[in-house]
Order: sequence, then structure tokens, then C-alpha cells
Amino acid sequence: MKVWTVTYAIDSLDPSPMVMSFDTEQEAHDWASREVSQRVQYTVDHHPFSLDERERADIEETEWSLVRIKETVRVYRLKSGPGPASCAQEWWG
Repeated sequence: MKVWTVTYAIDSLDPSPMVMSFDTEQEAHDWASREVSQRVQYTVDHHPFSLDERERADIEETEWSLVRIKETVRVYRLKSGPGPASCAQEWWG
């Protein structure tokens, strides 16, 4: 069974990033896009000065650098362990 996992950190040193799982790649990308948009808008709304489009684009680029989307295939074992094993292919947003 394939599951798409999105990991979204607050910053590059975040020890506990948000992790969300989705059934399809499209759902994972849609969620990540919405979340990036919300975080960018929050930053713009709470910035003490007016930002131009280039500064907004820089903020968006920084946010995308914190997103990681990967496809995980769950493999269930019979009688040989406590839980599922997984193997992953990663996509960096």
C-alpha cells in the first residue's frame, strides 16, 4: 500500500516537524501548497514593514525548502515483528 507523507518543519533545525500522510500524491501536494500559502500569508500579515513581490517570493521559497514529500510503501510482515516495515522514495518541494 502506497502512502504519501509530507514533512513540514518550522525551520531547518526543527526536531519535531509536522508530519501528514495522504493516500495520493495529489492530496499531498495540495495540502503542502495550502500550508505554504498560509504560512507565507501569516508572515506577510505580521511583518512590521510592507513587503514587495520579490520579498514575498523569497519567503515562499524558504517555506518550500522546509517541505519534504515522500512516497512510502508499507510492507506488512507475517509473524516476524511488531509492526510494518517501509521503504521510501523522496521528493523535495
